[in-house]
Amino acid sequence: MTVNSQLVFETRYDNGRLRFSAGYSNGQLDGECESRLANGDLESEGLYKEGKRVGKWTIAIPDEASKIYLVANFVNDVKSGPAEIVNKRGFKLAGGQYVNDQRQDLWKENDPVNQTTSTGHYDHDVKVGRWLVSDSRRGRKLRYINYDHNGDMIAIIDLTTQ
Repeated sequence: MTVNSQLVFETRYDNGRLRFSAGYSNGQLDGECESRLANGDLESEGLYKEGKRVGKWTIAIPDEASKIYLVANFVNDVKSGPAEIVNKRGFKLAGGQYVNDQRQDLWKENDPVNQTTSTGHYDHDVKVGRWLVSDSRRGRKLRYINYDHNGDMIAIIDLTTQ
């Protein structure tokens, strides 16, 4: 199929639902891309330029039954810049920065089940240093969790007893 003079490749599931749609140019992905699961839920969507992901992409996180998504910026097929992890309803579960495809610097993680917020740093995709865990409803500090340079938890400091 051709759309706006660009070749568009599509595949569909047996039930007729879209499985994959992407633009092609000069033998490589180029243009908008959309991939869906058999139930119709989004698997990924974004833009390819000369075979590489660029700009804003939304990608279902594996093992989460496509109910949680990474929304990240890509530069030359590498996650770079601000990113968020959101649920299907758009609730922000986490947010921070990517550098060279890895979480880096300050991140904030929200746990809607326990109604807590954790704030701390990543270094090359590994939690490091002191992370603060707070009660999301009351803004009350609950504990500090300390991680070593390998991401191993080395101490928990309970702030509710102080």
